[in-house]
Amino acid sequence: MGVENYAELAGDADFREALVNTTVFTTVSVALELSFGMLVALALNRVFLARGPVRAISLVPYAFPTVISAAMWRLMYQDEVGIMSYLAERIGLVSGPILGNDTRLMVAAIVVDVWKTTPFMAILLLAGLQVISHDVYEVARVDGASPWQQFWRVTLPLVKPAMVVALLFRTLDAWRIYDLFWVMSNRELKSLSTFVYEGVRISQLNFAVGNTAAVFVFLSSLLIAAAYMKFLGARTT
Repeated sequence: MGVENYAELAGDADFREALVNTTVFTTVSVALELSFGMLVALALNRVFLARGPVRAISLVPYAFPTVISAAMWRLMYQDEVGIMSYLAERIGLVSGPILGNDTRLMVAAIVVDVWKTTPFMAILLLAGLQVISHDVYEVARVDGASPWQQFWRVTLPLVKPAMVVALLFRTLDAWRIYDLFWVMSNRELKSLSTFVYEGVRISQLNFAVGNTAAVFVFLSSLLIAAAYMKFLGARTT
């Protein structure tokens, strides 16, 4: 596997499309999951009636296999018969099929991924929130800190280790996205993983390029993990 294979890979239009799709999907979906996951975790961290059952129920979307979730949501996105298509047209978000082009397919895939994996992010963040002592918040309130200041100066710094773990897991999981794209788009939406599969298993003519892409996915995953540890990892000293 020489340098020429990487040069050929960089010049491959399908690879560049797959790289852009994967980058956009990973960035947007993980950012939304972190935001919504934090809101859910903060809500579940409060004391309220039937908190245990509510926490269990909140994990239901994550329990669905990705293929099942994608197939279920694809039916809801179908033009004229899907509930999501109906609602989107009624409120004027779209006109025509939701799954009619790559941009809409990407948005639809991100919605499905956020719905499915936000509970996973929330549970990891909730674990971090529960180890924070209430005495810390009491001291902050005595010092006159507002709820917003308590969140930024107390909650976020103390929940950072759990947040890094959650972000790392979700980013690497989104970076290797495969089944969601192909089920949602009927194999029209490309990702790095689908590009590797097509090169290695389907088209033997592109075996070398597909194999090189597989190495690229592996190395880029290592770089992502290293970047998280470098810039977001909790300090030990």
